[in-house]
Amino acid sequence: MAKEKFFKCAFSHCEHPDKKIPEAEATKINSRYWHKDCYEISQLIQEIVDDWHENVSNTVVMSLLRKTINTIIFDKMNNPKLPKNESDLYAARYLNFAFQYALNHNIPLRHPLGLHYLIDDRQIKEAWKKKEEARLQKEVSKEVDMSESKQTTFTAKKAPTDFDDLFGGVI
Repeated sequence: MAKEKFFKCAFSHCEHPDKKIPEAEATKINSRYWHKDCYEISQLIQEIVDDWHENVSNTVVMSLLRKTINTIIFDKMNNPKLPKNESDLYAARYLNFAFQYALNHNIPLRHPLGLHYLIDDRQIKEAWKKKEEARLQKEVSKEVDMSESKQTTFTAKKAPTDFDDLFGGVI
């Protein structure tokens, strides 16, 4: 029997135990192996950096921008009710949403440290809550549709017409 291979996650902020991942669950990008959620966090961070560079300022000090993003995701928005890796993924999704919301609604951003104020904005929190409720409602309706899709067969028995039929002809 072949021994299952384990790889070290390529994400430097990986919070999984041992930072090891079985080959069957790994996402391979080029020659590196990632946990699915670690790769998603990495992509969300890169998307924020690219969008900042394109839409806000291309002269920003990238190390300050990345440090601010990492501080928000991995330290500031830590949810003690969730495992660390799930909390980080949720924080990355929220930060990406907040940044996209700010760009779409012309909320002024001039400096990377403004992201700290952005995640505390009441409007953005309400929009995020609406988005999450819609997502959860969609998931629940999908589950209900799946359970309703099973066809139930129903056969009606002949109604009793006299006293003998009522007791199955025993009398």
